[in-house]
Amino acid sequence: MVALGSVLLVSASNWLSVYLAIELPTLSLFILAAKKRGSGYSAESGLKYFVLGALSSGLFLFGCALLCGLTGGTSIPCIDLVLNQGGGQALNTSGVMTPIGGLLLTGALLFKLSAAPFHMWAPDVYDGAPTTTTALLAIVPKVGIFSILVSIGPVANVLLIGTIFSMIVGALGALNQTKIKRLLAYSGIAHMGFVLWGIEMGSFESVQASLIYMILYVTMS
Repeated sequence: MVALGSVLLVSASNWLSVYLAIELPTLSLFILAAKKRGSGYSAESGLKYFVLGALSSGLFLFGCALLCGLTGGTSIPCIDLVLNQGGGQALNTSGVMTPIGGLLLTGALLFKLSAAPFHMWAPDVYDGAPTTTTALLAIVPKVGIFSILVSIGPVANVLLIGTIFSMIVGALGALNQTKIKRLLAYSGIAHMGFVLWGIEMGSFESVQASLIYMILYVTMS
């Protein structure tokens, strides 16, 4: 189900299918993170991933509702036009709703990507989950989320903030770690900063560089 959700996420063309594709691996990973019997840390990591994941999903739906209400459609290109080009009647009559919707939408995606400042769950969940589940958490969901962020592009400098925070938090947070899983979590946060950097720049070459970086990250992790 985790792999299926990622495949559906890469091929999604509207935000309803994006939401369903995100939640499919999330529910599976929540169960896998808490499946280690007799381990309080495993149950804690599963519960934390479920609760915070549900919160981010709620923010995602709220952002989608705002943007879909403004544009009158659920397709990714339709919302991308409003967020990044700033034209059309929907944007002119939306006031502050468009940037708020874009902020909620992008923030929820950054949470799923475990990018700072939405990274708080990653070290604890990685540490408490079984090793195989940690590997899945570190790799599989990020591939699909990356494709969606590439589709919508930079939104109101949210990706720029995520880039800077991820690089700093990931690098500094890894310095005093003694557990390999927590080190992997902070390493992933820093790596996502470099991936987001290419998306934030917005050019074809920078996105291509981010794609190559993501492939290398997935392979090495």
